[in-house]
Amino acid sequence: MKRVKIGLVFVGDKKMQELNKKYRKVDEPTDVLAFPFNEDLPDGTYFLGEIVVNVDEVRGEEGILERIMHGAKNLLEDFSEKSE
Repeated sequence: MKRVKIGLVFVGDKKMQELNKKYRKVDEPTDVLAFPFNEDLPDGTYFLGEIVVNVDEVRGEEGILERIMHGAKNLLEDFSEKSE
């Protein structure tokens, strides 16, 4: 069984709006984005992707954890689709 890595990035409204516009063509901030990579790394781990959380859109530890779980679900769904 391989080890899996997921990157976590925390940003504010301005950076999230830039990312959302660039990658989704939506010119406004959002709460979370997930960027799948799905690649083997030289160290033998598998890089599933990155989750970007907008800390200006969510409050408290529970809100941040919910967004991380949502992003992880999206990465796993993408991985599952590519594995079929």
